[in-house]
Order: sequence, then structure tokens, then C-alpha cells
Amino acid sequence: MVNVDPLAVLSFVSEGHLRLAPCVRVTVYLDAVEPAEVTEYCDAALALLRPRLASYQSGSMARRAAITDKANGIVASWFRRPREGQTYYAEFTGAGKEGTSPAELRIVVNYNPPQILSPDEIETRRERRRVLYEERGAKSTGPVSEITLTMPLDMEAAHPQRLLRWLLDRPLIAQTAFASGHAGLGVNRDGLVADNALSAEINGRLAYAVVRHPGLDWQKNPILNEVMRYDSRTRDLVPQIKRVNWLTFTSSRTLSALGPVEEITARIASGPSVAIHPLRHGLLVQAGPEPALADTNTGDLPASYCHVGHVLRGWRLPTLTGEGPGFSDELAQRWLTAFDAERAE
Repeated sequence: MVNVDPLAVLSFVSEGHLRLAPCVRVTVYLDAVEPAEVTEYCDAALALLRPRLASYQSGSMARRAAITDKANGIVASWFRRPREGQTYYAEFTGAGKEGTSPAELRIVVNYNPPQILSPDEIETRRERRRVLYEERGAKSTGPVSEITLTMPLDMEAAHPQRLLRWLLDRPLIAQTAFASGHAGLGVNRDGLVADNALSAEINGRLAYAVVRHPGLDWQKNPILNEVMRYDSRTRDLVPQIKRVNWLTFTSSRTLSALGPVEEITARIASGPSVAIHPLRHGLLVQAGPEPALADTNTGDLPASYCHVGHVLRGWRLPTLTGEGPGFSDELAQRWLTAFDAERAE
């Protein structure tokens, strides 16, 4: 695993609560939800984290409650009688009633079931999209679902090869159509701080951490409405990646939007220390044997991340806003574009 010493100094404790926590992070975005596969993935993630969890919050709960065995059935309960368009939410964390933790599972399901459409129905939907996005100038594409699993750096399951095997064993990853996703190093933050000065300090420390070390990812909630992008060539909604990381979940639909799939796959695979793991509905692209922290102060940007980022840059989020006071839009954009240019090994 990457040297954890630079990561340890990024932790931030205030008023007796952890406010910033370095971690290993896995995020998956889904534009259609397969209930069985989502439930299996979340159950497996909870099994990994269970010894580290302290509290949870779900649905209409006003605040976190102590974790119990009953919490394990929350995700499955959503799909007993799911409603299309309904939003379901749960967060399981190692923190108590306040603060953050490196051990978290956050699930936001905007329920959109998979659909089998006839050629005529597909064409009708494409024409409706053309009118909506090209003639009427609509921007929003509707929110995707998100599952984010974060683990402490010292967990055995967070070891790169163990994590990779665990992901490839999950039907949600290996067999199910997904939008996009990423895995690598990250920082969890306490985003529910009422004190404005403390919130600005947390955001400032977060901005410093991710801009200096662009190998780090952080939670950006509003992008759920931006993961899908209208493609005028096909009149379809195509998944975008947020940005590359150690592992980048790349949908076959995204690859097709970039060019001939075999050609794009070969370009990705030609990078230094880049490995390709084929999935039924896309690729899991691995940039290097383990996650990299990177350091813009020294110019230490891993060539494998830059290679993958350069190939995929045309279908990543084009812009990203900051987090308010302490974390400007300009800094967020600097993080977003950090791996756009090729670099020599």
C-alpha cells in the first residue's frame, strides 16, 4: 500500500470529533438499478465494515442512531415494493452522532429499474431526447444512484489486491450495467457542521489535501445530476466518469462515445503499468499496481493515471464546483484536470 505517513497528517480533529479522515474509497454510479445486485453489494460491504461501524442514518431519520443488526436489512427493504423515481438513502459510519470516519457506506438510490424496450420504443425515446436537449436546450439529465464504500487504510480488505478481487467478485461490478465509478485513495469529511468558521476550515484543509495530492478523491454530492451526458450523435444519455483514479469503472457506452471500442481499449491498455479487467458491460481500468497519492508540489504525478486520464478526458465531467468558503471552484477545477496531460514514466 502507498506510504501512509503523508496521509496521516491530513487527518483533522476538532472539538473532540474527527472532521477529515483519509481512507480507501470505492464509488459506483448506476443509471439503472438491479435490486438483487445492489442488495448483494451493500450486504457484502456492510460485512466488511461491520466491526468498524458505530451509527447509521436512513430515510426520514433526523439524526444518526447507534448501529444494530436491524440496520443490515435496510437496503433489502427498499426493494420489496420499490417505486420508480423514488429516492432511498442510508449511511452507515464509524462515527458517532457527530464527525466523520474512514469507515463508511453511503447509498443513494434514485430508483430507475432496467427496461427492455422494442426498437420502436427506443427510437421514440431518442427523438424525445433530441427535442428536449437540442430544441428546448434542457441541461439536466436526472440523477443517477451512488454507492460509496470507504475503508480505513489499515483494513486488510483495503489492500489493493484484496480490494480488486473483492470488486471483481461482486455481480454488481462484473455482470451488471453501470454508469461509471472509481476507486483509490480518498478523504472523508464532516459535511454537517453548523459552525461556519469550522466548516470553512474543514473545506480549506480538504482543498489543500486534494489539490496538492490529486490521487485523493472526495465526496461531491451534486454531481449525481451530472454523471449522464446527452450525446447528439446517438441521441442517447451516455455515462461520464467523474475523473480517473487507481481504478476507473468505464462503461461500454462511454467507450463507444470516445471512438471505436477496440481502438480506445487498446489505447488505454498501452499506458505504463495499466491493466485492463474486462467486465460484461465495460472495463475496470487499473492505473498501476496500487493507489497513488501524487504530489503537485514536487510534480510527482503518476504516468499511469495521466495516461488513462488523457485517453478518457473527453468523457469525464467537464467542470466541477468547489465546496464554498475555503474551497473555491478554481481549486476544484484544478483537481479535476490534474491527470489530463500525458507524462513520461
